[in-house]
Amino acid sequence: MDRGFKVLIEDLHFAYDGFPVLRNIQLRVKAGELIGILGPNGAGKSTFLKILCGTLRNYQGRVMVDDLDLRSLSSREMARRIAIVPQDSLLGFDFTALEVVLMGRNPYQRRFSREKVDDFRTVTESMMETKTWDLRDRLFTQLSGGEKQRVVIAQALAQRSQILLLDEPTSHLDISYQIETMELVHKKSEEGITVIAVLHDINLAAQYCQKVLLLSDGEPFAYGKTEEVLTREKIGFVYGVEVSVNRSPVTGRVYVTPISKRWRYKEALSGSRMVHLICGGNSGGGLMHKLREQGFGVSAGVINVLDSDHETAQSLDIPVVSEAPFSSISESSMRQNDQLIQGADVIVVSNLFFGEGNLANLRSALRAVEEGKEVILLSTDPISSRDFSSGKATELYSHLMAKGALEVRNLDELVQKIGEQN
Repeated sequence: MDRGFKVLIEDLHFAYDGFPVLRNIQLRVKAGELIGILGPNGAGKSTFLKILCGTLRNYQGRVMVDDLDLRSLSSREMARRIAIVPQDSLLGFDFTALEVVLMGRNPYQRRFSREKVDDFRTVTESMMETKTWDLRDRLFTQLSGGEKQRVVIAQALAQRSQILLLDEPTSHLDISYQIETMELVHKKSEEGITVIAVLHDINLAAQYCQKVLLLSDGEPFAYGKTEEVLTREKIGFVYGVEVSVNRSPVTGRVYVTPISKRWRYKEALSGSRMVHLICGGNSGGGLMHKLREQGFGVSAGVINVLDSDHETAQSLDIPVVSEAPFSSISESSMRQNDQLIQGADVIVVSNLFFGEGNLANLRSALRAVEEGKEVILLSTDPISSRDFSSGKATELYSHLMAKGALEVRNLDELVQKIGEQN
């Protein structure tokens, strides 16, 4: 028997009136983990939380909390172990915000007993943490959606449960409170509280969750470390949208960017020119978008894996010659790049920085212009300011210009020149 998991779910199935909503859910959560539940509308996320908090009990399978069967727990026992922040909180009476948060102490009180000093101390701490103390005397019904959400989160924290369930906890909050709320949730996780959160915002999950369960049509599509689950292929399959997935240079976490339909290009227009793009270091992403938008065929290389230009090329299904991360261009990659250059009508060298590791790209461009290929140099900044090869890149640029390469200063001029037929 599996022990040591704060939450253990095996072979969970659930149906409404015979209609399957959840199927074959497996989940193992350790104390202090922060788990995100993601999936499109109708994937079963909220139903999953309703089972975990005991609202729905007619499920099949095994749900264990602290090695105890969830269905064996009384309502009081469950409330002491599990707190939930629902998506919407409806109260039929005029309670103040303080009274609402005090309700979180009910599992520890006897019937008809009064709150103790410890209860008020706990409630005060919870309201201070959620920045709702100033709202304590206001009627809950008169609060804004965001204020209500923060009060309900304070109520959940006041329960002092070791498992916290969140159903869209940031849905009514502006961006500043979204971040503050998730920072608080992350802090509670670090303090040992187990958090399972249904999230609508994929990037909030990417930023804060250690692991992600990705649901698709009521079934687990993927579960694991966040960066292993939130890939372009998996998100695209489950949500039916095209995205790019990159890593933030600031946080080191992955982030997801949906690609609008206007960027989902058709194939290159019949008879349009083929452009091979020499780029890297985030100098080529905008060029790829612009060239594809104009109907040109595009290839790229040589670009190091993990470079943002490499990720953009992959997200747009652009043929790209890849090199290992942080490695100089190899002979094999250079030959592949030369082959793509041979199939192109125009070679464009972006406004990238050059060092010893990528000089081979410039040499490929020089061979192309010597063979009569059209080569265009996009020089938003002078090559001297981008040359970190002890002048070698500047010398190659001079040779390119002498052999007939054309230099342009901006993107619009570049697109115009590419469009001009020889």
